[in-house]
Amino acid sequence: MTVRERIEGRWDPAFRRVADAFLGLFDPARDGATEVGAAMCLIVEGRVVAHIWGGVADSAGTPWRAETAPCVFSCTKGVAASLFHILAEKHGVDYDAPVARWWPEFAAAGKADISVRELLAHQAGLGRLPDPAAPGHVLDWDRVTTALAAAPAFGTRPRRSGYHALTFGWLIGELMMRIAGDDLDRLLDRHLNGPLGTRFAWRGAALPADRVAMLASANPGAPVWATGGDQQFAGITSLDDWTLLTPAVAASAGWRAAHGLGAGGHSDAFSLATIYAALIDRHAPVLSRERLAIATAEQYRGEDALLGNDVAYGLGYQLPAGGVSLGHVDRPGTALFGHKGAYGSIGVADPDRGFALGYVTNLCGEMGDRSRNGALLDAALACF
Repeated sequence: MTVRERIEGRWDPAFRRVADAFLGLFDPARDGATEVGAAMCLIVEGRVVAHIWGGVADSAGTPWRAETAPCVFSCTKGVAASLFHILAEKHGVDYDAPVARWWPEFAAAGKADISVRELLAHQAGLGRLPDPAAPGHVLDWDRVTTALAAAPAFGTRPRRSGYHALTFGWLIGELMMRIAGDDLDRLLDRHLNGPLGTRFAWRGAALPADRVAMLASANPGAPVWATGGDQQFAGITSLDDWTLLTPAVAASAGWRAAHGLGAGGHSDAFSLATIYAALIDRHAPVLSRERLAIATAEQYRGEDALLGNDVAYGLGYQLPAGGVSLGHVDRPGTALFGHKGAYGSIGVADPDRGFALGYVTNLCGEMGDRSRNGALLDAALACF
């Protein structure tokens, strides 16, 4: 079977270059890892102009479908931030108010003045959590939120942003539940999945098993499917252990069962694109224009205190920067905002051009790889 025969979906001829870019990801001769299974969706002014998928979802060779959902890692943060802003607008949240207004326990250890804005912009000083966990319980919601509430923040205000790679999910998730008085699954369904017809999930275990894609590591000749993660997960006792973000552990039952709003979400490409498209819709957006402008305004640009590279953050969203770019867009001067995942998946929107792009993949190449999402975003931008 040829590469072209493995691709399904449809696209508007005006956006053919995006389809060609996606097709190129499956070319064994490409410079970089060859795609295993993936999908992309491009929405322009509320209309799906390209929705394409291909490859395989697991070691048995099951064909990728439109609804196939891999773990999208930190793309989850962008969806969590979007839900937070919807709730903040609904409940009149002041971003400069202290987190402790809704979460009193958070005021412990000198954190009484840390604001909602700082939490969303990775400036709360809680990017690490040395508090040890019993084996197998490292992601337990109550354990992590209790430990974060009791922990002192690193550094003194005003802080540089320091990427809250995993802790972001518990911090924002707990605050959302305190503000809205409901659980995270119901909030997601009520404000995003239900109205938009999307199928995003905070955790893989919430989806039918036949929708969840296996993860694979890049390997010349054939992919190496991620297995053995259950045993590895059982031995991890710290949220600071980066083994948590390896493909095998991210495919474990323990990872998929946890509400990982920082990096554990699972999504198909259509759902990711649709959520971003709803944020910038010119007729019936899920956020007011004023609120979206606040949410996407630059809060910090410079060296990340934990990652050590050049970053730019809005309120929960990544903005173009040299070290953590959106695709190949790595400097100010564009309205792009969104969030990419550790191994290439991305959700992004451009309110000026009126488009949203969702790309999901089960290929875990180099962490921070932008060659695939970059090719797709470059192609999309070239269509305008």
